[in-house]
Amino acid sequence: MRGASTTIALPRGLEATFAKPQTLLLLAVLGGSLVLGLTVRVWELGSTNLWADEILTEYRAEAPLLESLDNIIHTIDQTPFYFLMLRVFPVNNELLLRLPSALLGVAGILAVIIVVNQLWRDRYLALWAGVWLALNPYHIWLSRTARAYALIFLLSLLMSFYFLMLCRDPSRKRWLGFTIISMVAYVTHYSLLAIPFTQLLFLVLHWRKDLIQRWSLAQVVAVLPMFLWGVLVLLNLSPREPQWGAPPALDDLGLTFWNLTAGYDGGLYWYTLPGLTVAIVGVFLALYHQPNGLSLGYWGLLFFVPVILVFGMSIAFVDVYVDRYFMALLPGLVIMIAAGWSQASRSAQNLAMCGVVLTGAVTFVNTLEHNTNQREDWESATRFVEQHYAAQDFLVVDRKVTHTAFERYFDSADSLAVWQLSETEAPAPECEGTCRYWVIYRHPYEDIHRLGAMPEFDPLEANPVSVTAIWLQERRPYVEEYRVFAGLAVVLVTIPPIV
Repeated sequence: MRGASTTIALPRGLEATFAKPQTLLLLAVLGGSLVLGLTVRVWELGSTNLWADEILTEYRAEAPLLESLDNIIHTIDQTPFYFLMLRVFPVNNELLLRLPSALLGVAGILAVIIVVNQLWRDRYLALWAGVWLALNPYHIWLSRTARAYALIFLLSLLMSFYFLMLCRDPSRKRWLGFTIISMVAYVTHYSLLAIPFTQLLFLVLHWRKDLIQRWSLAQVVAVLPMFLWGVLVLLNLSPREPQWGAPPALDDLGLTFWNLTAGYDGGLYWYTLPGLTVAIVGVFLALYHQPNGLSLGYWGLLFFVPVILVFGMSIAFVDVYVDRYFMALLPGLVIMIAAGWSQASRSAQNLAMCGVVLTGAVTFVNTLEHNTNQREDWESATRFVEQHYAAQDFLVVDRKVTHTAFERYFDSADSLAVWQLSETEAPAPECEGTCRYWVIYRHPYEDIHRLGAMPEFDPLEANPVSVTAIWLQERRPYVEEYRVFAGLAVVLVTIPPIV
């Protein structure tokens, strides 16, 4: 019948966005962005070895509950929710262990589309933000990691959305949802504590006196589980060696922006330029036009203020400046850039979206082709030891997680005696005659920007930045041979008997 419209049944929240027949093309873009986002997050997901942090995730998901909680508590810088959540999923190989994060990454894409549309009532802008996130290299690779980062993004986005909706209409249902999501967020990762700081700053700057008191009460309730967890950590506090290198410099701020928008793996490549250009222009457009008062009002604060504060704190006090910890701030950057481009013409927006797609697609394919997503190659390292070790040899590791990772990929039925250098009170093993030590030396420098392969390193470099480096330097004359693999090295130290 002429003039009749076709209604498309969609989940609540998307119905207002895609209810008209002329939106079929946008629906195709929506479906395509979700399929594409899923594809790049699960393609060959189990093809690389777990790295040390993922090894800990696997242990915490499979160990008896009390042992798992004890391990998290003594790590100090971790909170329990993500690891407890994984206990309800099968996680007995690399693919299954990483799959929940990959699916949460796709959920983040859908959530961005819904949130942007609810705030702006602009379906094209919502899809633009969704495509931007679907092919964002930073979000892709952290979604492919068996850690909480994809969940952090989702919780940060939902906390921010509920907060902004409360600023418009502080209903009881929204207060309840905001409090519950905040509670889950705080026991997921410490980085999410940047969100309430940003919210309080926003309320003060806009002097929303009517909301500050109720918001503060909600925060007191939401932080209770986190407070109890903090008490447990303090009661079991034990000293740990520093894990990071030198504090950040000014150019690290630029590299962080580059990494979070176009992906950074150590060099400037042509395929990162379109995405990086789109991001820079989008920020400037947002700052200049301030669309709907939200770019600078909240999303700009969410990204820029915590980054600058963490940068300053890392220089003056404790170095905690690592790009992957900024996942909680990524929603602010994504939405600010998308809002900025909404001020440009439709043809300019389409061109910018093509640039984003080009950068994300080429970066992903190039990373897989060159295997630069392999952070630690445990299979090659353990195979080298298996082929050369002899009875009575010793394995030297810096800490427990290195031993756990080595054992996971060590296929031989024989076992090595282990000498753990730190986080233990066990004495050094006794040795008679010639002593052979297989030193498992994980990369001593934490590159604060790279998410995948670390730069090459020399295990015999005379710069003791770790307990393993110090141990090796003291026995440098006895080094017989060594091999360097992705993210780690194996050094054979042979000490003759004392005559």
